[in-house]
Amino acid sequence: MAEPAEQDPVAERPVGPWPILGAAALLTLFGLVNSLHVLGLLTGRLAFMVTTEVSRGQPGFDTDQSPVPTALAPEWERISHLASIGGTTWLLSLTAVTLVAALVGWSLALHPEWPRKLRSGELPAPRFAVTACLTAGLLVAAMWPMPPEVYTTRFPGFRVAMAGALLWLLWHRLGWLHDRSRVPSRLTLAGQFACGALVGLAVHYAFRHQPRAAEVRIGEDWLGAGFYAAEPWRQVGLHLVASRSLAALGVAALMAFLAPVGVGLGRRLVWVSPLLLAGLALYGTGEVWRQHDWVNSHDWGMPFRSLLSRPTGPRREPEERVVMVLDRSDRALGLARATGRSIYGSRLNPANHEAVLAFLNRRGSQSCLARAAYVHLHDERTWDWDVDGALAVQMANLRSPAATPVFGTSHLESLLYCARSEAAERAVEQLLDPRVFTWRAPSSAARLARICWRWGRLEACRPIVKDLAPGVLKELAAKPPPRCDGVIRGRVLREGRPWKGAKVGVVPFEQRDQLQTAYVTPWPQRLICAAATADADGRFTLPHLFDGDYALVVAVPLQELIPLQGVLPSGRLGKLTLGGAVREHDLGTIDLRAWKPLPPPVQARLPKTPLGGASLAGVYWG
Repeated sequence: MAEPAEQDPVAERPVGPWPILGAAALLTLFGLVNSLHVLGLLTGRLAFMVTTEVSRGQPGFDTDQSPVPTALAPEWERISHLASIGGTTWLLSLTAVTLVAALVGWSLALHPEWPRKLRSGELPAPRFAVTACLTAGLLVAAMWPMPPEVYTTRFPGFRVAMAGALLWLLWHRLGWLHDRSRVPSRLTLAGQFACGALVGLAVHYAFRHQPRAAEVRIGEDWLGAGFYAAEPWRQVGLHLVASRSLAALGVAALMAFLAPVGVGLGRRLVWVSPLLLAGLALYGTGEVWRQHDWVNSHDWGMPFRSLLSRPTGPRREPEERVVMVLDRSDRALGLARATGRSIYGSRLNPANHEAVLAFLNRRGSQSCLARAAYVHLHDERTWDWDVDGALAVQMANLRSPAATPVFGTSHLESLLYCARSEAAERAVEQLLDPRVFTWRAPSSAARLARICWRWGRLEACRPIVKDLAPGVLKELAAKPPPRCDGVIRGRVLREGRPWKGAKVGVVPFEQRDQLQTAYVTPWPQRLICAAATADADGRFTLPHLFDGDYALVVAVPLQELIPLQGVLPSGRLGKLTLGGAVREHDLGTIDLRAWKPLPPPVQARLPKTPLGGASLAGVYWG
């Protein structure tokens, strides 16, 4: 009598949809915990993302070196605390624990009798302990950022794919954890290995620790409406949590679809469809809410050019200039080209200035375009070499909820370099007023101490700095502050004739390289310490300069530049040092001549036109 064929244990006990939905709930919980680096305002992970990932692409983006508006200090206190929570490495361990919980729940859904076997001894305890250790090691290897000398592959997804495949084989009903009456075939193992690798890639894509490009864009755009206010952080934090939850539903649906539950493809699709429908419904609801709240109420996604004035007459190209750093007179100078456009490509003209200013007065920090509006105004002031105007824009931005930390760093940098003026003195007074700003980190307090020492206000900042940077305070108190009565004057000529209207300024000598490039944006021109316009005789005067080393900078319209490949200046140029007994530099006459002698003009007669028109005579440089 023939023995009955051995049945596959997987096909004996079809798994219903409820255990699969329970495992999906565990994976959703994993997605929530992976996003809840925020605990309170649901914003900590994004705070950490912005203060680390975004700052790598923006020099000077350092909140520790920026003053915080006093009116917004309580909210920023919470945001900073949550950012520190979101940035700690133990959150990776917390995420790994939730992922282990999801794996255990999934294994229970597919193989509910393994706890009974573990208690009865049918499943050896050492086998389970080894499985748990291997699981922890695989999760750490897949999630932890390993040093380059240990992990050198160029494809990071390969690591998580291998971890997912091995975890699938460990915890699955066909895996190593469970005793089976027969060994699965090689084809079955290969298929399960591929399924695990696919799930690992899906988890990596959905829950990876690094921010996606879309999240960085949301952070950059939306937080422009209020870096120091909690509301933007809360809004983006909710978006982050919602996206992780929907990703968890998608991964759960994928695992349910790939699981060998002993039923056909049609029933699997029936079980998976509630997850997909729920995810699509939540995604559609979130998109409708986001479109209504972010786009309509806060201008999210609106192009910045919509704020600018529309020209009524013919469109004119922005003015172009040539910037020359006169740091030496023994060689030809390179010519740096500068265009009157902001970093966003908008034209820097009075009409756009009025339009952007009116927008800020009307919308303020309610719009995501607030940061771009402040950047446009700042670029306009630096393009005009208006030091006092740039300080005013920086201060207005810092006192607004839409403040950007890069403006705080730029503001302190300007006060460390610029010449003495009433606007700069008012800015120093506001920095010392505890009703306006608060100083939180030792690095920011140290910069405040250096500014106050430079402006002769060291004692005024002592109550602020003494607890944060006492060493810097003691060091600065031991030396006298610099004097601010230095003067640099001279006369600028072009080929022996006075160059009326040329802009002349000075820049710190150690910072001159930022202006010696082929193309100069408005941002490096913020380093101009003082500027003046040459009069009809080509004369200029730069007063109230602090002690230090300077380099002379000249900017002229491109259309006024003589046709040449370089400029060879003459005069007493180079490093201009003010200090001690040297209180004035009279540079005399600075004549900017062609590097190569110009050839004589050549008379040329153009050929007749095809229609038989008269010839035209022209003069050109050969």
